[in-house]
Amino acid sequence: MKLLLTLLLSTASLLTYAQKAERLAFSLLPVDSTTHLVTYTAVVPVEGASQEALYLRARKWATRSFVESQKDILLEDKDAGTLMYHGTIKKPIASISGDNGGTYGFVIGMYAKEACYKYIIDQLTYSYRAPSATVRFTTIYHDSPPEPVEKWGKSNRIATKYVTKHCSELEEHIQKLVADLGAAMQGHLVHSPDKY
Repeated sequence: MKLLLTLLLSTASLLTYAQKAERLAFSLLPVDSTTHLVTYTAVVPVEGASQEALYLRARKWATRSFVESQKDILLEDKDAGTLMYHGTIKKPIASISGDNGGTYGFVIGMYAKEACYKYIIDQLTYSYRAPSATVRFTTIYHDSPPEPVEKWGKSNRIATKYVTKHCSELEEHIQKLVADLGAAMQGHLVHSPDKY
């Protein structure tokens, strides 16, 4: 009986530790206190730029960076200076590390005003690539349905290593996206015209 009780207590403490570690990794991402969604947002000054110029810069940047079709355009209102797009960041398959790749999805809203703009990046999702078949020594992959990244902070089924890896990858990709947006809004040509 003592052995059974000891095993139950040790299992419970290990599960609690794993869940705390996952929440710690997830807590590195910015979570909005109202919506409880991972949200990146800032108001950025751009001295001397008009609302129209900022709107056009943001539109050109988005088109070059991640807008692939009309379905990615959620809203374009030149008079209000408002743009909203659905974007994706694709992870390549890395056969050496065994990573099957995947896709981060997001919605970005950009709001231009005189001499400043605001961006909001939210509704972040992740879809992993899973092998579905092997035909003539070639692995065929399919994409899983997108899951909100907030799930990483709530699930105790996901390994801590997985959560930490994806949280740091997501943070790195979003920071690059924000830096490229900042350069474009300042009127500088973004050096990487590649899609994310």
